[in-house]
Amino acid sequence: MPTKTTWRDETRILLNNRPVSLTIEMIAKDIGVTGAWLRMFAKGKPENPGVNTVETLSAYLKNHITKV
Repeated sequence: MPTKTTWRDETRILLNNRPVSLTIEMIAKDIGVTGAWLRMFAKGKPENPGVNTVETLSAYLKNHITKV
């Protein structure tokens, strides 16, 4: 049975597969979180991140990845 991928997991996949030119520090500054938070999110922590933060991150990544 295939595993269900959540919106949070899809955002994590986008973050982990982003272009190398899009650094953690750049993303963190642009969306208003710390680099430490983004690195934790990329590794699957925190388990229950804020919806608004994940939504902002998802939109940011989708917008910047399509431009690259």
